[in-house]
Amino acid sequence: MREINRKLIRLKIMEHIKRIYIVLFTLLFSISISSAATLNTNPTVTSSSTNLAPNSGFETDPLVDYFTYGKGTFTWANDAAHTGSRSTKIVSIQPTGSYARWLSKTDKISGQAGNDYSASVWMKSISVVQYGKLVINFWDASLNYLGGTESAGSIRGTTDWTQLAVQGIAPSKTAFVRVEFRLYGPGTLWVDDVNLGLKTAASAPTPAPVPTLTPTPTPKPSGFYTLFWSDEFNGNTLSSGWRVYGGNQSGATSDTLFHSNMVKVSNGQLHLGIAMNPSNGRKYIGGGVDNLNSVTGKLTQGRWEIRAKMPQGFGTDGYIGLFGSAGKWPPEIVIAENIGKRPIIAYLIQVYSNTLNKPAYDVTQVTGTTWNTGFHVYTFEWDNSTLKWYVDGNLKKTSKQLYPTVPMKFGMGAWSGICGSDWPDCASSKILPAYLDIDYVRIYRKN
Repeated sequence: MREINRKLIRLKIMEHIKRIYIVLFTLLFSISISSAATLNTNPTVTSSSTNLAPNSGFETDPLVDYFTYGKGTFTWANDAAHTGSRSTKIVSIQPTGSYARWLSKTDKISGQAGNDYSASVWMKSISVVQYGKLVINFWDASLNYLGGTESAGSIRGTTDWTQLAVQGIAPSKTAFVRVEFRLYGPGTLWVDDVNLGLKTAASAPTPAPVPTLTPTPTPKPSGFYTLFWSDEFNGNTLSSGWRVYGGNQSGATSDTLFHSNMVKVSNGQLHLGIAMNPSNGRKYIGGGVDNLNSVTGKLTQGRWEIRAKMPQGFGTDGYIGLFGSAGKWPPEIVIAENIGKRPIIAYLIQVYSNTLNKPAYDVTQVTGTTWNTGFHVYTFEWDNSTLKWYVDGNLKKTSKQLYPTVPMKFGMGAWSGICGSDWPDCASSKILPAYLDIDYVRIYRKN
């Protein structure tokens, strides 16, 4: 009897266990169906777990993977850290409007076109007059700059550790990604715990089709520029919008004669050359063009964007700028100019008449790279009486207009001469021909 009772008890226990399993299975099945029926319309965007930034906490010597630029003192600091015991530090003496920076070595972080990159960093500041910012930018396999993005957020004054973030999509031909920690104006900035990763989005179920609604057009903001005219130089001949220099136009000296033979279009670029000239009493022939005869040759405000590589070699000069359409000089706007004897300086200049009716010069020098070994984007904005110069997307100069408003034409050229002078001096036959190479010109007008 006791054995039978034990069997009955075991059977009852087994029946209870089965009922529990059935209840649990039904409950879990209901939850899964409910979850599947709930559409995730806002998938979370996160950064991949892999940190692409080298030595992200700066616990080892940062100069292995990073370098510095600007006026000031750059140290591997142990007097402040967000985590660990080390950080990088900038004590800047840069003037307002300019920046000092720590930045990753340009070929250190591999990149790929089309990838969506997200970067973040922690910064701490003392007595920062302007602000600190985080930047990511993109470079091709030949280390030519392709563009970049600066963080919308910044750190100012005296502020404890604050995290900044920025995001950017790598353009076509990207081979490398660079992170920069910039301090604008004087002050002290610490940088720690940088992170660079790929943006990823959690997958979401495909939503059911919904009727397509026609959105209300968004008004274009004040100050918005619309592309008015451009030349990408995709053919083998110069388009009709250009006038080719011949003779003594726009900057030719007693040593240089402009000639149409030095203006060529090939491989998607305009080439304005400098070469030795065996005749006509001049040492050199040069190439130059302007747009005087086009619809954009008489503008009184707008935006000009040019991607160019300056000519190489001692004694060369490449210039890009605006000139009075009527031929009177000044005024002149030098969007960018570089001479071969000082390849690391790009000159941004406003030329105007002073109170004595003599030419006067408002000059800014931009350094930080060799301007004749790679392409750079030079941009100038003329908005009412405010003038702004950008280099590779970064604002480098802001000035008030110091000349009377007159229609201006756009011009570019390359030349050499004035032997023994400071600007630009004479080029040797050993380095000629040399070329100012133009990838594109884009002219915008304000709405």
